[in-house]
Amino acid sequence: MRKPESEGGAAFAYAGRISASGNVEVVGESGSYWSSVRTSDTEMRYMFISAGGNQVYPGDPMERRRGISIRCIHAEKSISDLTYLQDFRNLAYADIISVRSSMTDNTNYNLTDNRDSKSYNIAKLLDGNIWLTENLDLGRTSLSVNLTSDNTNINSTIT
Repeated sequence: MRKPESEGGAAFAYAGRISASGNVEVVGESGSYWSSVRTSDTEMRYMFISAGGNQVYPGDPMERRRGISIRCIHAEKSISDLTYLQDFRNLAYADIISVRSSMTDNTNYNLTDNRDSKSYNIAKLLDGNIWLTENLDLGRTSLSVNLTSDNTNINSTIT
């Protein structure tokens, strides 16, 4: 199988894929490779390398059952790539691992809550996980806080 080389020297085989009807297609002609971006429980994004290896295209989401050869090609992320607390919810698992490895143990990093623009510290603690090191400032002194879809990512109201 031909292996086109990119400018960086990486070689990817023209391995083809499984068509929607279940047939093997474009083997030896082009290559499709999973990215680390899941768009649903059944679909992921992928990249497509054209015949000749000179063009790389991002693919629309494709069903994961389609049999693409290689999985989890992703860009490295670091803590400096994050601005908001909410940035974590959009990261793929591999990117969270990358962010965690870019953090120095027991060092505070400041992120902003994009709902109210308040800043909070996070840190990678001794257990290796990333933790919020202070409570969210919900602006109330009582123990009862109404959480709604307007101020959280939940769908219904909880008291």
